[in-house]
Amino acid sequence: FRATIRYNSAMERLARSWELAKQSLRVLRSNPSLIAFPIISSIAGTLIAVSFLVPMYFAFGAQAMSEENLPVAAYPLLFLFYVVSYFVVVFFNAGLVYCAKQTLAGHPATFGDGFNEATKHLGPILGWALISATIGMVLRSISERAGVIGRIVIGLLGMAWTVLTFFVVPAMVLENVGPVEAVKRSGSTLKKVWGEALVGTGGIGLAMFLLGMIPVPFMVGSFFVGSWMVALVVIGLSILYWLALSAVGSSLQGIYQTATYLYAQTGEVPSGFEASLITGAFESKPGMIDKFRKRF
Repeated sequence: FRATIRYNSAMERLARSWELAKQSLRVLRSNPSLIAFPIISSIAGTLIAVSFLVPMYFAFGAQAMSEENLPVAAYPLLFLFYVVSYFVVVFFNAGLVYCAKQTLAGHPATFGDGFNEATKHLGPILGWALISATIGMVLRSISERAGVIGRIVIGLLGMAWTVLTFFVVPAMVLENVGPVEAVKRSGSTLKKVWGEALVGTGGIGLAMFLLGMIPVPFMVGSFFVGSWMVALVVIGLSILYWLALSAVGSSLQGIYQTATYLYAQTGEVPSGFEASLITGAFESKPGMIDKFRKRF
């Protein structure tokens, strides 16, 4: 009975999170400008990667692509690359969180509004970029030099860090706190809604993965047509489709993350979400297992 109850509870939570993800999509439709943040972030990230990694490749050779034998002189440049990359990602995520919050409150904000709000938090954003870059570089350096078991352990530590800091950006933007305090608030918020936050995020990721598989049969089929032109067109359209899907997925993640954080902090259901659904997702209720324990 307990196994069945756990299974039903898990399926219920997954279904609820899927519905919340669909509601996030409706919020995105109400303010399409939200999608500009991940698009511009991706473009900026690509330009930064090219501007750093190409010179590193010519300066240090193929070793620049792996930290295992990376020359000591390259570490400062690599660390700077991490900092700049994290800064860009966090900056545009901050703008997305602000606009998502405004949209959920019934006041759709433009890309310019989010950009201006992000500039007000440059200090915390830079501080968080430095922290993230330091931890990311340390974990990756250790992983490159560790054995199989060590890499698994480092991977788990990295995953735990990612989960712990899930709400750092909303905390910095919506509560105007520094990166250290944001980590504390992210941890405390996660204790309240960790299941919904992770399952909902995973639900969006799974949906994006399944949608991302749509072009694969067409790509495979194009190679049997016998025309390289057809194959190139299909591949090109597939790449554009994946880029657009990635931008939509990132936007949905930001909206869902913001909605989750707002409800956890205020107890008020954000506009655009069904009250019964979101309160059912985040309120602490006696589970079916507890009820059955009393019977058996």
